[in-house]
Amino acid sequence: MLNRLPEFVDPLTLVEKRRGFKGTLALANMKRLASLLVQPSGDASLEIEFGRDSAGQAIATGKVAAVVWIQCQRCLEPMEVNVDSEFTLAIVSSLTESRRLPENYDPLVVEQAPLLLSELVEDEILLALPAVGVHSEACPVVHSLDKDSQSQNVDSMYNAPESDEIVAECEKKQNPFAVLADLKEKLKH
Repeated sequence: MLNRLPEFVDPLTLVEKRRGFKGTLALANMKRLASLLVQPSGDASLEIEFGRDSAGQAIATGKVAAVVWIQCQRCLEPMEVNVDSEFTLAIVSSLTESRRLPENYDPLVVEQAPLLLSELVEDEILLALPAVGVHSEACPVVHSLDKDSQSQNVDSMYNAPESDEIVAECEKKQNPFAVLADLKEKLKH
């Protein structure tokens, strides 16, 4: 296994040679990923090996690890996400061929060589990110709001009024169709 990463690889040639690579790639160079990050800095580490499985299918197995900073969708503050993703990709030449793969393989469609290795790493990181990023513990900003809400009445989903208060407020409001119902009753007589 080589300890530096090439920029481009030919997966099918590497399968036949049973080669592998180990190294790091800059997150800032991954344009799709960088647009989602609060701080597009740091590196992603990659270990990848090419070969064939017991059925003769060309595969790439490996591991991607990175620490990325995304925006929490609850408090809008930066949050750290540790990506540690293992993958097994079946190397295929078309989408039609990918439909015949066993369920335990994700396809790596290689229509033409060479393949940009950073795109493979970027795809794996994007797949490992949460669909909606939120702090696993209480958000720092929301937590400070909860302390402040003792002195101020902050209406939010974090300190919603009790259900009895909601019912009482609804009862105070007149139904906008009540006037029409009264008019309909008067017209019947």
